Amino acid sequence: MMESKKTVESYHPVLNMKGLKYKGLIPATFGTETATRFQKWSGVYVKQTAPEHLLRNANNKPDSFETEHMKELSAASSQRTKP
Repeated sequence: MMESKKTVESYHPVLNMKGLKYKGLIPATFGTETATRFQKWSGVYVKQTAPEHLLRNANNKPDSFETEHMKELSAASSQRTKP
């Protein structure tokens, strides 16, 4: 939580600029920067994994373990939503 607050604090000069519409802090940027701060603090690597069909950042490409578990979660989710 503290690292996420630090990320937002680092953007305050830009966030407070009047007349600037795009301020560069989108969810993906926030997540990446906060994860980097968290890793420096804790030594734990946090990744924003996405299924390949939704992938926008190659650094978030799922490995085989993640791919398999996303398939399992997707299958379980689709079974719950069927009438």
